[in-house]
Amino acid sequence: MDVEEAKDRLSSQVSGGEAQRAAIARAMIGKPGLLFADEPTGALNQANTREVLGLLTDLNRKGQSILMVTHDLQAAARGNRILYLEDGKVCDELALKPYNEMEEKQRERDVSQWLSRLRW
Repeated sequence: MDVEEAKDRLSSQVSGGEAQRAAIARAMIGKPGLLFADEPTGALNQANTREVLGLLTDLNRKGQSILMVTHDLQAAARGNRILYLEDGKVCDELALKPYNEMEEKQRERDVSQWLSRLRW
């Protein structure tokens, strides 16, 4: 997660991305039964986004349950089960097989087409 260089700085002295990565690391330390991730890549650049998504994917493959809220298609496409919520209600669901890097672009297209059918 590469946040060690920020360990001696105050929270007001770190970037949004550093703070977000540190929050993700803190959430993972206790090995919770369910990891909540609210827009985990929202303030990150592309490289850090891929790193965080890779880490979350690896955790999930090892049995960690993750509930992620996101508007990011790339992040959503990593999920095995995607729920579409509107006005606080589940409107639809998309079940996917476990994530495979070799199928990433096709998976993103599939999720995009599903969302288009929902008029997202």
